[in-house]
Amino acid sequence: VNATVAYSGLEIYRPEYTHFKDNKSPEYLAMFPHGKMPAFKSTSGFTLVEGAAIARYLAARAPESGLLPKSLEDQALVDQWVHLVESELFDNTVFTWLLCQGRFGPYSKELHEIFTTKERRALSTINKHLEDRTYVVGDRITLADLTLANALAIMLPHTLDKEQRTNFSNVIKHFELIAAEPSLKELFGGIKYAEKLIQNESPK
Repeated sequence: VNATVAYSGLEIYRPEYTHFKDNKSPEYLAMFPHGKMPAFKSTSGFTLVEGAAIARYLAARAPESGLLPKSLEDQALVDQWVHLVESELFDNTVFTWLLCQGRFGPYSKELHEIFTTKERRALSTINKHLEDRTYVVGDRITLADLTLANALAIMLPHTLDKEQRTNFSNVIKHFELIAAEPSLKELFGGIKYAEKLIQNESPK
C-alpha cells in the first residue's frame, strides 16, 4: 500500500497507530471487525481491508500512474502475480519470521522447512518468469512489481542470504530496479541484505 501511494503520488492521512492495541479498540473493530491491518477508510466512509485490495483501489484512483494496465487481460495478470506473491512469498516469509521468534509456540524445524520450501518454489517461478522480462507484466511498473518489491523487502533481511540470492538473480535484479525509482527509494533503498538465514530465536 505504501509503495502504491508513493509511486502514484496520492496523498493519504496516516493516524498514529499501535498494533495489537489500536486494532483491538471498539472503535476500530466497529469499522474493521477482524482487527486487521492494513485498513483503509476514505473521506466518504468507504472502508477496505487486505493490502492487495487497498493497493488496487488506490492504483485505480490514479490511472495516470499506469499501475493498472489498460487491457483486462493484463489487469488479470497483475492480479494473478499479486496474489501469488502475497500468498506464497510474503506469507511464508512472515510465517518463518514468526516461527523463529516463538510467536507460534515451540519452534518446529518441520514447519520451518515447509515455509521455506513454499517460499523457494514461488521464487523459482518468478525468477524464471523474469528471465526475459524487465517487469512482471508488460513494459512498465505495475502493481505486480510493487507487490514483489514489498515482499523482497521483507525477505532480504531474513530469508535470503548470499547463496540464495545467487540462485534468484533475476528476482534480485528486479528488486534493485524498482528500489532505484526516485519515488520508491525511501521505502526500498535502505534494505539490508542478510548474511545468514534467520534461525530459531524463540524463547526456551
